[in-house]
Amino acid sequence: MRITNSMMISNMLRDMSANLNRLDKYQSQLATGRKIRVPSDDPVGASRSLRARTDLARNHQYAKNVDDVISWLDMTESSLAELNSVLQRAREITVQGANGTLADEDRQKVAQELEQLKQHVLQVGNNKYADRYIFAGTKTTAEPFASDGTYSGNDGAIEYGIGPANNIKVNITGNDVDITGIYNLLNTVQQGLEGDDSVNLSAQLGELEKKLDNVLEQRAAVGARANRAELVKNRLADDDITFNQLLANVEDVDIASVSIKISEARSVYEASLLSASRIIQPSLADFLR
Repeated sequence: MRITNSMMISNMLRDMSANLNRLDKYQSQLATGRKIRVPSDDPVGASRSLRARTDLARNHQYAKNVDDVISWLDMTESSLAELNSVLQRAREITVQGANGTLADEDRQKVAQELEQLKQHVLQVGNNKYADRYIFAGTKTTAEPFASDGTYSGNDGAIEYGIGPANNIKVNITGNDVDITGIYNLLNTVQQGLEGDDSVNLSAQLGELEKKLDNVLEQRAAVGARANRAELVKNRLADDDITFNQLLANVEDVDIASVSIKISEARSVYEASLLSASRIIQPSLADFLR
């Protein structure tokens, strides 16, 4: 095969371009700190990077969901604690009324206090988290409790995804806590105080205990879910570190290694320039001498 001057120049330009591209690639890596500019730089690495970024984004969404779960459960626990305090106070008042130790004036005062406790129960029943009524089931956009204690919510469950095939229920409903029952019971106690009916008041003590037990049971369930959510939150934080490390291994450059490659690529490119100058230098006149 006859090698012409044109072929030599063409090959030389092709090799120079390849050397320059290699130098540009390493310089770009050093400047950006990233190994991959386009998928063609490293198809396998690009695929791994995409998977890692997808896993990382999914993990961030799970972490956000867990934060919402914990906030919702904290609000629920706080509300249940208030109901517990209301029932404890109602029991104290009921015991006093059942013993017949209250003067008429005192009975009227505690009866008025019962009215305030009733209203507080409804207020708690209509508590919200992030503009959603926490005891309304899935009907979270409307107040679940009317002024007479009537419940208009439902028994629907609200769940959050906190991992692959891993959901957690965040809500308890007005029926679970029996807020309407608590309101009606306090109303009965109030009527017993106003009528000085110690027999009826004594009969309500057992009902108050049942309501207290149920509230405590619901608090325990909420606490168990909150503990689970905290454990998941810690695991997701660990997963976030792992995914970021995987991403760094795929995408981040080794500065020392790239610096050496830049030095080598620059030397190769400069050598190709020197070689090109020797190939291009002869002219027709040189061959005619």
